[in-house]
Amino acid sequence: MPENKEHSLLSPSASYRWINCSGSILLPSIGIPTNTKAADEGTLAHKMAYLKLDEDIWKVNEDLLEECRNDPLYKPVMDDYVTSYVNYIESLNYPLRDVEKIISLKKYSYDLFGTCDCLLINPDIPKVHVIDFKYGFGKVSSENNSQLMLYGLGAAELFKDIYSYFEDFDIDMTIFQPRIKNISTSTMKYSELKKWCEKEVVPAIDKIHNAIVERNTGDWCEFCNKHIYCKNYNEELSKEFDEIIETEDFFKVSDQEIVAYYNKFKKVESYLKELKSYIIERLKDGEEMPGYMLSYPNIRSWDKKENLKELADEYQLNNIMTVPQAERKLGKDKFNKIFGEYVKTQKGNPKLLKVRR
Repeated sequence: MPENKEHSLLSPSASYRWINCSGSILLPSIGIPTNTKAADEGTLAHKMAYLKLDEDIWKVNEDLLEECRNDPLYKPVMDDYVTSYVNYIESLNYPLRDVEKIISLKKYSYDLFGTCDCLLINPDIPKVHVIDFKYGFGKVSSENNSQLMLYGLGAAELFKDIYSYFEDFDIDMTIFQPRIKNISTSTMKYSELKKWCEKEVVPAIDKIHNAIVERNTGDWCEFCNKHIYCKNYNEELSKEFDEIIETEDFFKVSDQEIVAYYNKFKKVESYLKELKSYIIERLKDGEEMPGYMLSYPNIRSWDKKENLKELADEYQLNNIMTVPQAERKLGKDKFNKIFGEYVKTQKGNPKLLKVRR
């Protein structure tokens, strides 16, 4: 798998956001640490798929696949999922194939390009097929999928450069998600993709290049890492929350309404975690956040010295796993006198506390 891939500002993978909202690109990044386990797991699965699809590498460097299997994130079922993806591509039986292909749309913008997981071409029909391998659990559709449409357009123009005698042809665009058994395919003409790009994509690019900040809320906000700074998003979320808490009699709403409220609360819960992480990071950097401070709890644990087990057995602490439990059993003074030297104290993770006036 190609290493150190160049990343574009206007990447197709983020296009759903920046086509609809220039602020998702132009607003400052918030720099909140995120859990990258799912993303790292997806990267590993993509690497395995690349090794299995690229025949030259597969034949010569089989040891690279074993390196993947030694990764802590690897599970045997990952092999099965990746193989199902490979089998799907093989079943399409295209004569030309390219994996991890850089798709350039620099004729529309110098910073518009991305990496397509798999590009298939059949010059005899003619047809182009772009496939996006997604390892996550969130279901994705190929219908009106701007990431696929940009890959499809870029691949089609690459094809057109080689086979210039074709006026128009079909582009198949597929999302392949093996873990949830979702294969979604859409088809558009090359001419249709060009019209869409000129109507929807080019104006969005112009706004971004001219630093015109628009804040438009929609489904795309969920995956935007700029929405803490977005007034529109915060106001929209506040309206949804107010609508929930102003319900006159919660026990008279229908099951359908309860599910709708639950979905809204989930969004609020997720956003509260983001806000909390942001405030904590700012305080850790020495900034002031009105009304809040950080507290670092002391975490006590056993310091494994030689005769700790014998002493614990003598005082019948053998079934007690933590320092606080032992202290409660013996009492603070007695515990400190007997076991004080066997306890080590470390600084815990910061907790957010509201300052009392």
